[in-house]
Amino acid sequence: LERSQQTARLILHATFLSDEDRDAFAARRSLDEATELANQATRESLPQVVRKFEAALALYRRANDQRGQVTTLVALSALHRRSANFPQALTIANQAWQVATTAG
Repeated sequence: LERSQQTARLILHATFLSDEDRDAFAARRSLDEATELANQATRESLPQVVRKFEAALALYRRANDQRGQVTTLVALSALHRRSANFPQALTIANQAWQVATTAG
């Protein structure tokens, strides 16, 4: 199974998990979808891809999953760098660094 399908299946079986764990699973699914979209992104689809990454980031924050936050921020920074939005890429990369260094 693809990673997003595996994640979706885990979410279905997550009835006994905490809210944070459910958020982390949902975040992973959103991140997988965003990554797939980013791989085929066009200038027109870029806003949709950014929204997907931002949705994953919000869920990882709710789940207090710092590793997921860093992974998502790095991917979002790379997307902005690839689209030549260098100031935004740098801002997001700095956010990733801050989360990573506070994670220990």
